[in-house]
Amino acid sequence: NSTPDLPTDITAHCNPRRFKTYKNMKVFMKLIFGTTIATFAVGMTSAENTRALRAWKKNKGPTKQKTIDDGLCLGLIRGTQYEDHHTVMKPVCQKSDGTIVEIVDKSASDELVEKFKKGEFNSGEMNIEGCTFQVNKKGETVCGVSKKKKLSLKNSKPKHRNLAVVTGDKSVLVVKVIADNASTSADTAVLSDSVFGNNGDPVNLKSQFGACSNSQLNIIEAEARGFAQGTNPGLGNTVISQGAVAVRVNLNTNVGDGTMVNGALNKLEENFNVGSAASLADHVMICLPPGTMSGIAYAYVNSYLSVYSDNWCMYVSAQMHEIGHNLNLGHSGEGNAQYADQTGMMGYSYSSNDTPQMCFNPAKSWQLGWYSDKATSLSNTGDNFIGDLSGIADSDTTANEVLVKISASSTNGDYFVGFNAQRGLNSETQEAPNQVTVVRQNTGYSQSRLVAKLGTGGTYAMNDGTDASILVESIDTQAGTASVKICVGPCPAATSAPVTPAPVTPAPVTP
Repeated sequence: NSTPDLPTDITAHCNPRRFKTYKNMKVFMKLIFGTTIATFAVGMTSAENTRALRAWKKNKGPTKQKTIDDGLCLGLIRGTQYEDHHTVMKPVCQKSDGTIVEIVDKSASDELVEKFKKGEFNSGEMNIEGCTFQVNKKGETVCGVSKKKKLSLKNSKPKHRNLAVVTGDKSVLVVKVIADNASTSADTAVLSDSVFGNNGDPVNLKSQFGACSNSQLNIIEAEARGFAQGTNPGLGNTVISQGAVAVRVNLNTNVGDGTMVNGALNKLEENFNVGSAASLADHVMICLPPGTMSGIAYAYVNSYLSVYSDNWCMYVSAQMHEIGHNLNLGHSGEGNAQYADQTGMMGYSYSSNDTPQMCFNPAKSWQLGWYSDKATSLSNTGDNFIGDLSGIADSDTTANEVLVKISASSTNGDYFVGFNAQRGLNSETQEAPNQVTVVRQNTGYSQSRLVAKLGTGGTYAMNDGTDASILVESIDTQAGTASVKICVGPCPAATSAPVTPAPVTPAPVTP
């Protein structure tokens, strides 16, 4: 005859109006399933009881709980690399507390990806409206979509930093994650060395970005921090030192990367008393324990966050590729493959700590703007470039041009031309070494396409209505140059110096 206390997870799911009506009535029914007790209140109709009971059986817990969120969430695009060289693009939204929320409605997700590809959705710059936030069976907050309201996009007020700036100092925090059943293999000192080269690592995120940018982009360690006053971080957590930190997350790796990443971000915020982990550094690299994620790495476009599967956090090509996405760079493709352009870092990533040493293809190099004083743009009939191209490895010392852009007459992207000299900072380019490469790309975040690789005597004519052509006359690998003719419209006829006839000496006259 006594009234048992209602468990909080049950009272949270009762209809508030009905519960008020019957709040003084006794609970008389307990349904026992193994060790799980489901309690139902008098006043629910038999149909409601049946639906709730079925939901409990199916989910082994209460039904999905809709929650209210007054703020907007920032729309982001995530591109995940896999070892078989395919990629998956997916939209997510970041709530005001920093939590990354998956969009579970497939049609809404696909629609946002298409808008992103068309340039109608700018990752990191637009808010997503219309999410119905729910807690799924794993306890994760997700974005559902109401049948009555579709997701919409709105330009956000710039509350976040412009992460696409590619010059000056950029601070990085690399994070080791300790889960209940596994942890990132490398310790924080090794992770720090692999990113900043502060203990002898010869090729790393800092060194290669510095080399490729001619020291215009400087990767620096996140500021050292002790634990916030009054916090009790617990075993395994460390302070921020040499740009690296370890966090203990009370989760098993089988929860997946989404939950684990949010857990790591929350722990950073708790340990250092910050509203968002983004305030700790310009870029945060989360190194997950093995077995947490199916891909090798991913990053959020025009954002601060990148995520890596264990040792991939230490591989320079993965570091450059994912931070490249943070800097608003798209993939480098060839043919129908999104990653297949291996002339630069936005193609495939490689499971090697210090190789390959290379930079970016001509389209990405033009977008980054590091060689703008050695770049020529051609757009009108009669515009020509006839002369020597040098590779980017010599861009800080040569008087030659390094990049040539040809404006296209179609909407499939402009043409970008460069000489892929295999030397110095680009000595380990994986494709078309010492050849002239032609790449197409649209403005802003866009996937590029490698469309031509030309040796001596090689030619390329645009076939999309653009009246332009390229001829490689010669290549000098010793000097690191290619002699080219790039013309919009007909190339001017070769001219030769006038020939002056040799003086004629009259034959001697014999008297």
